[in-house]
Amino acid sequence: MQLYKTDIAMASDNKYAPWLGILIMSIINKSHDKQLRFHIIDGGISETNRNKITSLSDSQSIEFCWYQPDANRYEGLPIERYGLASYYRMSLGTILPSDISRVIYLDCDMMATRDIATLYQKDLGHHIIGAVEDISAPRLELGFAPHEYFNSGSIVMDLTRWREEGIEQQLFSVMQTHAGNIKYPDQDALNIVFQSRWQRLPLEWNFQPGIWRRSEKKQYGPVGTTSSDYKKALKNPAIIHFLARRKPWRYGCIHPLKKVYLDYLKQSPWADLYPEPGSLKDVLKYYSGIDKLFKQQKRWLQMKRFL
Repeated sequence: MQLYKTDIAMASDNKYAPWLGILIMSIINKSHDKQLRFHIIDGGISETNRNKITSLSDSQSIEFCWYQPDANRYEGLPIERYGLASYYRMSLGTILPSDISRVIYLDCDMMATRDIATLYQKDLGHHIIGAVEDISAPRLELGFAPHEYFNSGSIVMDLTRWREEGIEQQLFSVMQTHAGNIKYPDQDALNIVFQSRWQRLPLEWNFQPGIWRRSEKKQYGPVGTTSSDYKKALKNPAIIHFLARRKPWRYGCIHPLKKVYLDYLKQSPWADLYPEPGSLKDVLKYYSGIDKLFKQQKRWLQMKRFL
């Protein structure tokens, strides 16, 4: 009997290729059956980095599928600091083969701490996508209540219905009609198209840094999440999202799970990218926030036994 594959899509340029590789390493490490198929949307990854990524596993049950997007499709869209690759998730219905009916999309600045097959099997009810509430950036100016706006870094997609309902074209239309109001390009567009039409997934499947802050201050949100949701995520995180400037490959990062990430980095083909201070000023700046360091250490000790 042939086992099903867990289909996972990611998009990257060459700059983010090493961090795409670390994410893949963590997914493979936490997978129980290793029945994985990685769909990599290549936005300019070098041959060297492509070879390093495919070398991460020699198991026949793990596949790497590469796709070259048509850059002209995204001409005129605002790039800003997010890069062209951030838009590729909008076109997964046409980029991926038609026999791929469901896929998990993940941003590159993530790390798996549980078996991702559990996420792949999540019931989406009557919805096309499943996602996790963005607990730090409600877009009130777009008409969203704080609990109605999701983070697009981790999404489960029903690609069959995505194609049938022409979601890609809807997203591009939104990008044109809301051009002046778009702050987080693909994320805003996805939220507008799927407003009140997305399946809410548990916080642990897109564990954002704000979960600690809100939990410690007991600010659990008006409707979307409860204290028990936060406690469950803190005890059993599944996908860690290193949002904003909290990138573990940067020397000054003080994320509580930075050490776990760097352990992967040290074992990877990109070990030479291990973060080092560029100057004495960097070291002094890092240790000047000693109160923040203690806070992050406390958070790490709270979670360590669950990882």
